[in-house]
This record gives sequence, structure tokens and C-alpha cells, in this order.
Amino acid sequence: MSNANNFGDDAKIPEIRLPKFSPRAVRAAVVVVLLGLFALTSFYTVAPEETGLELRFGRFVRATDPGVHFKIPFGVERVIKV
Repeated sequence: MSNANNFGDDAKIPEIRLPKFSPRAVRAAVVVVLLGLFALTSFYTVAPEETGLELRFGRFVRATDPGVHFKIPFGVERVIKV
């Protein structure tokens, strides 16, 4: 008879152990990620020779002058620079 595995009879398969995280640390990590996404998607810059057109759900809301501006994040408002 042939053995199906090539480890031999006395070979042991190593166990994979994952580190334990406290629920508090997981919540804190989720909050940090969400705040980072909020910051990355809510500020935009319009160059001096451009005008920013803000669209909320695809409808025109306002035109913005050059500079740093805030918009509603997560795809609610979108900016087209012309």
C-alpha cells in the first residue's frame, strides 16, 4: 500500500496561529481607516487657471474659484475642473 501523503507516518502538519486582537483595537483601526477615507475624499484643489464645478448626485450645485475646497465625501459630490 502506498501512503497518500509524502510526509511519512510520524510527520506533523504545522498549525497556523493567528494573533488575537481585542475588540477595542479592531474598532479603533476601523475608525482610523474611515477617517482617512473621509479626509482623502473630501478636500480638493482648484488650480489658478481652472474653475471647479461641483456636482451633487450628478446635478450642478456651484462653481468654485481657485484654492483648496471641501466637498461632501464618499462620492456624494464630485468636482469637474475646467
